[in-house]
Amino acid sequence: MKNSTFLNRGLKVAALALASLTINESANAQTDVATLLKAGVDDASKLVEAYTTPFFRGFGAGLNGGWYNTAKPHGLGRFDITINLNAAMVPTEDQTYDALSLGFTKLTLANNANNIGQTIAGNADVGTGGSNPIFVLRTDNPTLPPGNNAVELARFDAPQGAGLPFSGAPTAQLAIGLIKNTEVMIRYMPTIALGDAGDIGLVGFGLKHDIKQWIPGMKLMPFDMSAFFGYTKMDLGLGLDLKPETGTPNAAGNNGVYANQAMNLKTTATTMGLIVSKKLAVLTVYGGVNYQMSKTVLSLDGDFPLNSVNATTGSEEIIKISNPVNFTVDGANGMTGTLGMRLKLLIVTFQGAYTFGKYPMATAGIGLNIDWK
Repeated sequence: MKNSTFLNRGLKVAALALASLTINESANAQTDVATLLKAGVDDASKLVEAYTTPFFRGFGAGLNGGWYNTAKPHGLGRFDITINLNAAMVPTEDQTYDALSLGFTKLTLANNANNIGQTIAGNADVGTGGSNPIFVLRTDNPTLPPGNNAVELARFDAPQGAGLPFSGAPTAQLAIGLIKNTEVMIRYMPTIALGDAGDIGLVGFGLKHDIKQWIPGMKLMPFDMSAFFGYTKMDLGLGLDLKPETGTPNAAGNNGVYANQAMNLKTTATTMGLIVSKKLAVLTVYGGVNYQMSKTVLSLDGDFPLNSVNATTGSEEIIKISNPVNFTVDGANGMTGTLGMRLKLLIVTFQGAYTFGKYPMATAGIGLNIDWK
């Protein structure tokens, strides 16, 4: 019962931490997605993807972290419950983007020399209207003569960064020993409502298997070595509230139409590799060579207002666009290397690790370990 209580509390803590980190780090994204939709249907996805990609890459790396703190699988029926915080560092080159390289359809820059925008991981002190890009959306007015019929529908500053050059995710998992020096790991968080903010849910599983037992002569070597695999899937829904700008045509009459807006994220993360560890009394040192993959699908679902020009009268108006954004971001995929240490005091463990890769990551955690070997 106590172990079950610890697990439930651990999952709740991790859920709240995950929700808090994700929503706090994407607070800029929620606010600025509304601004970026001014780019119009054709170009909004390109801007939103450029702005948010570093967050999703770091988040995927975080979901791939924390799977192990030793290469030795649990004995049959023995287990541990571990809570980790994984913080991935966003490299300098991913803290900005070149707006000229995005291939806009209708959007242009007010000044092509001002083309470097901040991603969500970028500088929070870059002033709007200064060194930040200014975007201009124009469309043709069919009632005006060709060649002189461009109408400016929107002009807006690129969003600032959050000033947080890191991303990541906490994880909580239960690991149980099976036969043949095999360990199964489970991550689970039921869908939790976050009030007006949205909802979040997570599920994952992993395996760790001692491979020394299958290699002649390796049993006598004074270290543990295992292969591992881990998979995590997370769904997050965040509410949006984008209304027509005050003063725009038909703004008041359209306010009630846009009540079903949401930003939905679906992230899958997979990692696998080889772990080696050595126990020295209460201290275990470990290292791993891993291959990680992650993918995030972002969609803006619901109905949103967009400035447009009436094809018959040539007057500006508000039109309704549905589900305007949907794209996929690949994570910081590739080989990584992990070095870490675990301290075990009776049944309580403290662990820390550093993972080298495209998005380097620091991991710190605490656990309850019921295995006396």
